[in-house]
Amino acid sequence: MEPSVYRIRLRRDELDRACEAAGLNSAYALARVIGMNRSTVTRILAGDLQPGAAFIAGVVAVFARFDRYFEVVRGETEVVVPGIDSGRTPQGDVEDVGRARRAA
Repeated sequence: MEPSVYRIRLRRDELDRACEAAGLNSAYALARVIGMNRSTVTRILAGDLQPGAAFIAGVVAVFARFDRYFEVVRGETEVVVPGIDSGRTPQGDVEDVGRARRAA
């Protein structure tokens, strides 16, 4: 079996709906509530940065759900060339973790 890399993908549409319902109408408002820097939150929401532990913990603390706002996916590893790559995670072929576990 090939080694796999698991990562957490943000379910942006669900988070957007929750933020709207909570009156958090900007990245700055969300960042303030979860205790993070606005530019970091903006980069995560734009897909330029993968959500890290602080972002995930903040969202879960505020909205009390992991599975609604995030999903665990398996994808290809990324080769980053300093000074060239944008830092974006490739969108390539990803597989739902549930299917991956059943296949293992």
